[in-house]
Amino acid sequence: MKIRFTTIMIVLMAAVTLAGCAGAAVDQQAVEEKLEKIAEKKKTIETDEESADEPAPVEETDVVSEIDEKIDEEIDEENSEEIYEEVDEEVEPYAGVLYWYKDLQDSGKTSEEMERYTSKTALVQHGWPFATNNDEVGYVYCDLTGDGYDELIITYYNDPVDIYSNEGDAVYSYGVPYRAIAELYPDGTIMEGLTLGVKGWKQTWYRYDENTYKYIPVEEEIQPATSGIILPEGKKIKDVVVPESLKGLSE
Repeated sequence: MKIRFTTIMIVLMAAVTLAGCAGAAVDQQAVEEKLEKIAEKKKTIETDEESADEPAPVEETDVVSEIDEKIDEEIDEENSEEIYEEVDEEVEPYAGVLYWYKDLQDSGKTSEEMERYTSKTALVQHGWPFATNNDEVGYVYCDLTGDGYDELIITYYNDPVDIYSNEGDAVYSYGVPYRAIAELYPDGTIMEGLTLGVKGWKQTWYRYDENTYKYIPVEEEIQPATSGIILPEGKKIKDVVVPESLKGLSE
């Protein structure tokens, strides 16, 4: 509150007058000292008022730091992990792939009807979905090429069957043939071993091609620098929830 100097003077003089009416002696020196203190107080009040009219400059870095600290305080680490898990399944490029597998698995199509999908998934060669244990059809994310982007791997009993790469859109990169196993390596190579019955087995090496986004067979035998990738358990196709508006993708 702004206090006028003249008001203070009047109040003080009135106090002195009242003191005289009461018969008390007035100390002139004490009055002068009080007047000097009041004058100093007046200067202090006016200085404070002028400072209040000019807001102090705010450093931009201070504001950013305060915002960052506030965000850090409000983020719950456990909830953040759940969000990232959901993002993997709900955004492109792999969401449509997962919806397609789930929709086709629930379609109840016959073996004849499934033949048209042979070129799109190696699961068909296993008798999927009518003659397979669909509780064991799963999927997992893993960076197989070392480029920092996860591939989507469709599995059966935790063995790789189909591989999709992420190049802005999902690309069907490789399918494991029936009666074959595939050993995946973190340098973008695959060793495929195909059982030929009485003729033994055939080994074929594949290398990821960045131009076509597919695994291409190579003639030479590759000697990987590291051991093969052990895939985590992952999740199940049966648990994928397809939005009502996207059902029928397999048609």
